Formats: sequence, structure tokens, C-alpha cells
Amino acid sequence: MNSTVSWDAAPRCSFHVRTEVHADPPAYRYSQVHVPSGAGDIGVLRMPTPPVVGDLIWLVDESGEHTGTHRILERSWMPSLPGSADWPTGSAHPRVGPVLVLIIEPARGPFRDEVDLEKEEMSTR
Repeated sequence: MNSTVSWDAAPRCSFHVRTEVHADPPAYRYSQVHVPSGAGDIGVLRMPTPPVVGDLIWLVDESGEHTGTHRILERSWMPSLPGSADWPTGSAHPRVGPVLVLIIEPARGPFRDEVDLEKEEMSTR
């Protein structure tokens, strides 16, 4: 199997940080994370196995504002449409994979509840 084909078909993941503006009624602002990407992919990561809701992911934001660990809150798929630039008329299949919009929020890493060994030893004395 040609490895290029699987990467071409991989979802193009776009990450957007959700920030609460006010709680009642709930309202949010969404800011795109500008991830470093390969040639032709502006602000998206091609991921053959994209994260699912609840997963934690570390992202680097080119602006630095949103670099860090995030939790996946929601996912929304946008498939290529026949007759579009992504799926030219007459082609049997799309040239590229679908766009996957991921809504994320800043999160602490998977070791967020870890106790420092020295503090743990001191509390047991």
C-alpha cells in the first residue's frame, strides 16, 4: 500500500479553543489554534487517527497563545463534496480527506493529580 494515499485521505483537523464569555445564558468565543502544518495545509493537522471527545492533546500554537494541553469537547465533520476543488468533477474519489473541526478547552495534563514525592512523605510522618 502506498503510504502517501493514507495521508492524503487523512482528516484535516482544525482546532478551536472555546472560551466562556458569560455563564447566563451560556455564550462562548472560539479562537482557532494556528498549528504548524505541512505545505498546502494552513492551520490544520492531517491526522489518520484524530482525537475523540474526552481525549487530551498537546498543541503548539504559532502565536503561542494556545500552546499546551487541551481536552476535546466536540467534533464536526465536513466531507469533501463532489464537484469541489477537493473532489473534482469526474474523479472517483476526493483528492483529500475531510475537514474535522475540533472544539477544545485548555486542560491540565494526564498527571494533574500527582503528588510530589517529598510532600507525600512529609504528610505520612
